Amino acid sequence: MEKEILSILTIAPHHTESRRIEESLSRSKIAAKIQFVRSNYEAIRLLGQKKFDLLLTDHDPPAANVLTLLMMMKRNHFNQPVIVIAKESGIEVVREAFKMGVDDYILKEQLDTVALYHIIGTALEKRKSRDELLEAQNKLRELAERD
Repeated sequence: MEKEILSILTIAPHHTESRRIEESLSRSKIAAKIQFVRSNYEAIRLLGQKKFDLLLTDHDPPAANVLTLLMMMKRNHFNQPVIVIAKESGIEVVREAFKMGVDDYILKEQLDTVALYHIIGTALEKRKSRDELLEAQNKLRELAERD
C-alpha cells in the first residue's frame, strides 16, 4: 500500500470503540484522515457529500448494522471498500456481509493486537482490481455493441 493519505470513514456507535479503532490505525502507521460517525445514516449522508477511500464499520446494531449499511450503499451507488469490525459471536453476520460485498473483517477481540495496515491495503487492492475488471468488461461490451 502506498504512503498516500487515506480518507477513512469510520462508523462506531460508542466512544470507547472509536478510541480503540483510532489507536489501532495509529499503531499500524497508516497515514489517514479519519472521520467518525455514530450511525449508518450519518455515514450515508457523509458519503453523499465527501469522497472517502474506505469505510471501517463496527457491527453494533441497531445504529451500525453492516447488512443495512451495505444495502444503503448499494441503493445510493456508493462502492467504497468496507471492512467490518465484529464480535466473534457475530461471525454469521460477517459471512452474510461477504455475500453482500464486504471486503474484509476483523474481530473486535483482535483489534488491539492485529495491524490494520495489511487488512486495509488488501481491501483497497481488491476493490481497485474489481473496478478495473468492471471497466474492461464495459469497454468490451461497448465494442461488441458497435459491431
